[in-house]
Amino acid sequence: MAIPLDPGIGGRSIATEALQTADIVVSTTAAAVSWVIRTGTLSSVSHAALYIGGGQMVEAIGEGVVLRPIEVSLGDDTLAVAYRFPNITDDQALRVRDFVGMNLGKPYSVPLAAGAGLSYGIRNSKIVRGYVCLRAGICTDAQIPTPVANDRFFCSQLVVAAYAHAGVPLVNIPPSHVAPADVPDLWMRKVLLYVGHLKTSA
Repeated sequence: MAIPLDPGIGGRSIATEALQTADIVVSTTAAAVSWVIRTGTLSSVSHAALYIGGGQMVEAIGEGVVLRPIEVSLGDDTLAVAYRFPNITDDQALRVRDFVGMNLGKPYSVPLAAGAGLSYGIRNSKIVRGYVCLRAGICTDAQIPTPVANDRFFCSQLVVAAYAHAGVPLVNIPPSHVAPADVPDLWMRKVLLYVGHLKTSA
């Protein structure tokens, strides 16, 4: 889906100083892999990361779960949008931060990321669900395997798993089934608040 707000149609541009610990940032770049993810999920975004305070982001990228300055994290982005869980407590935000901190250095999982894209398609597109059911025999999200341990991550899985660890489950499916496109959907369902655009391609 498209990002429902942008600074030109009711949204707002914000500086990085507006972010709070545990804010979720979804983004996209001009890279080919970003195009593949966006095309596969029919979304404007291809990546999700967590702001942990102090100008730092934690995200699961090709080299694994990393801590990077926000300027570096957003450096190649053409679109970056921040969301926040309403009324998150300081304790919950710190538990989100601690979870990603404990998992720094864990490797990235391409198969899990691909499975999340498949899960998103099955949940949101009758065409994708019918095709995958016919071709691969996978007809429901529940048929997609889930990892037995948190030893590998992809971007949106890390974000949702961190919130679950903090006692704030954002979804009722396994974190490994959550695609970056699910984050704007959570805003549409009023689970998350829109904070603003850090970057806009408009």
